[in-house]
Order: sequence, then structure tokens, then C-alpha cells
Amino acid sequence: MSLLEWSSVAHTVEYAGLVLSVTVNSTLAFLILTKSRKGLGSYKYLMLSFAFFGIFFSLVDAFTEPTIHTYGTTFMVFTILSKYGLTKTQGAVSCALYCSCFCMTLALLAIHFLYRYFAVCKQDGLRLFKGYNIFIWPVVVIFLGSDWGLTSFFLEGETTESSEYVNATIWEHFALRMDEIGYVGPHYFVHNEKGERVYNWPSCIGMVNLLKIMGMSFSVVFYCGISTSLAMKEHGETKTQRTRELQAQLFRALVVQTMIPVVFMYLPVGILFISPFFEVELGAPTSFVAITLALYPVLDPMAVIFFIQDYRKALLRGLCGCFCKTRPNQHSTTISSTVRNTL
Repeated sequence: MSLLEWSSVAHTVEYAGLVLSVTVNSTLAFLILTKSRKGLGSYKYLMLSFAFFGIFFSLVDAFTEPTIHTYGTTFMVFTILSKYGLTKTQGAVSCALYCSCFCMTLALLAIHFLYRYFAVCKQDGLRLFKGYNIFIWPVVVIFLGSDWGLTSFFLEGETTESSEYVNATIWEHFALRMDEIGYVGPHYFVHNEKGERVYNWPSCIGMVNLLKIMGMSFSVVFYCGISTSLAMKEHGETKTQRTRELQAQLFRALVVQTMIPVVFMYLPVGILFISPFFEVELGAPTSFVAITLALYPVLDPMAVIFFIQDYRKALLRGLCGCFCKTRPNQHSTTISSTVRNTL
């Protein structure tokens, strides 16, 4: 398949991801609001933030329809301007917002792990998630997302030199002129007046900033995850059975919530960031980055629903109730009994 065909597949997945994301995240939000135990405390608001932000991320993704392309010493995230009649600046802003949403997802993930760390290891720290202190965290998320978005727009934005550099490859693979797209993306190396290849310092500094944010998120997730796991094993016997079960469910959900972004976000985006520095052109696999990012807001809430028993039971009972209404009574009784036994 050509890059254009892969790009078309990615856009189809983005629209499908929007429908699924709205459905699954809305379901999760309903379950959080109606089926959560009191022991969840402020954590349910963090889970709600993930659910609502998942919908927002999918909306931005579907609106932007980002295409990701690598060439030589650059990669770019671009959108076709004619889709919504955007100007080049508006197209670049939409791409920067899409990139910003990626960053805010990483920030929310780190905050989730930090909360679990405080809940299990250092309960005094939970005061940062109570009362007015809870508003600290939306500010942190918005600040980091703004940092990422502004860096993408101003330090990794379109320049005359970068447009000339990718002009031929964009026409070859996508049959688009540069005035038909808006984009952001780093251009690691440029040529000076002597024709020598030199670092494009604004772009390189911008990428260092983005990698710093990714590194901070991953470090918090790794340290808090390991520390929480060890503490749960060491002090689990001092808690009630009900509390231990809830903590275990939350932690299993959080572990899976970590594995999903590692596979669908950290690794593909990390490879995308690094490969142009060594002039490694990824070709068709760059479309997989857009696909994995579109699927993430769907997979994350599914993990929460599956691993938290109260949510899983409520959903299965609801589905069983809807299903049984279409069956004769004797079959309904059998099906309901079967579902209860499997829960």
C-alpha cells in the first residue's frame, strides 16, 4: 500500500475511534458517577477527567485528521486545509493542538500514578487532592499542554526552508502542494550559507523540551508504579479485605493503563522523534502512529471498566437486561442466572 492509502486508513480509524471513544468514555463516566464506592474518594474525579479528556482528544483527532510523515532529517504532522476551509495558520494551530492533547494525556497519566502512590505510600500527600488543592492538577495539565503546543507551533512550525525541503516528497506521496497543508514538525538539520549542514537550533531546543516533558511523565509513572506495587505487597495484610480488593483492582487497572500508552504512545512517538535525527525514514509505519494515537482514548477506558469489578458487574447486568428483554422469559431467567454466576 502507498503512503496515501495508509493515510486514508488512518483517517478511517480516527473517525471510528471518535464514535467508539464517545461511547466507551460516556459509559465509563456514567459508571463512575453511579457505581463508584465511597473508598475511591477524589480518585473518581481523576478517572472522570480521563474519560472526558478522552472524548476531547478524539474530537480534536477527527477534526484535524493528522497525517504523519517522515523525510530525511524531519518529520511533520500536517492537515489538509481544504477540509474545513482553514488558513495555513489555522491548520498549523490545529496540528499543534493535536500534539498538545498528546502531552496532556501523558500529564494526566502521571497524576493518576502520583495519586495512587500517595494513597498507598504517603497518605499525607493526599491533601494535594482534597478541597481547593485539587484545582492544582488541571493547571499543571493545561500548563504542560500549552508548553507542548506553543513549542510545536513556534519552534517546530513551518519555515520557508522546511517547506522547500519537504515540497517534493509531499507532492510525490500525497499529491499535495505546500500551500494546501498546514503543519508542524522539527527540522533537525539545515544548511548554512557555506552549504554546510548544521543543527537547526530552534528546532533542536524545542525537541529537547518535548522530550523533557515525556521523560518527566515516564519517570513519575515508573517510580510511583514500582513503589506502589512494593508497598501494597508489604502492607496489604494491615488493610481490610474490602480495601485490599479495591486497591488491587485500581492498581491492576492502572498497570494496564500504563502498558497501553507505552505501546500506543510512548514507543511510537519516541521512535518518531528520534528517527529523523539519524535520517531513518519510516515510510508507511508513520501512519501507524496516527492509528495508535486514535485508538488510545478507546482502549484506556475499556481497561478501567474491565478491571474494576463494580463497573464490570454493572455493565454486564445492564447489557444482560437489554438482551433479555428481546428473549422469552424462560430464556431470560437462564441467561440472568448465568451472568450472575460468572460475576
